[in-house]
Amino acid sequence: ARFYQDPFFQGNPNLKTERIYSAIAGYERKAGEWMSRTTLKGEFRTQVQINRVSTTENAGNAQLVYLDKELEWKPSRLTLGSHLLLNYSRLLESGLPYPSLPSFAIKGRVRYQVSSVFELEGRAHYQGPSVAAKFPSGGRFHPNYTLYDLELQVTLGPALKLQMGIENITNNFAEVVLDYPLPGRLFYSGLQASL
Repeated sequence: ARFYQDPFFQGNPNLKTERIYSAIAGYERKAGEWMSRTTLKGEFRTQVQINRVSTTENAGNAQLVYLDKELEWKPSRLTLGSHLLLNYSRLLESGLPYPSLPSFAIKGRVRYQVSSVFELEGRAHYQGPSVAAKFPSGGRFHPNYTLYDLELQVTLGPALKLQMGIENITNNFAEVVLDYPLPGRLFYSGLQASL
């Protein structure tokens, strides 16, 4: 970003390194079938972005605060989990929210142990809207989106598990980073061995 050049982009030799200073505090509690975890994180960071003349610049300093709340309930063979993320961010110079950071996101999952061999898990992830980078998009928004996943886990032995699943079942090409959509529906499999 400092010295790279091509016909469409000019590097900025005076660009300063992005820096992040953060503080984290958390609390976890378990009571019977319930587990609760709360995390609070504060950040002060600089930001680098592309400006109107197709070069990088130090866009200014930003403050960010994250509140992360996780709940899990596990009665018998069923596991229910939820994950709530609240963000507050502000660029100090402009007062605008930090680019590509949604103010609200929530995840939910349901896991069911069918037998000693098979476990099935379904997941949903909702991401709220966020402001895209100021340049070159003109400050447009990333729209909100929801993703759904499904995974089957097969226990093959005491230390061997097979995982198969589908991510983004609905084939959602949501834009997470400016002009870079999600890849769509993905099929995956994996083998997990414990030594």
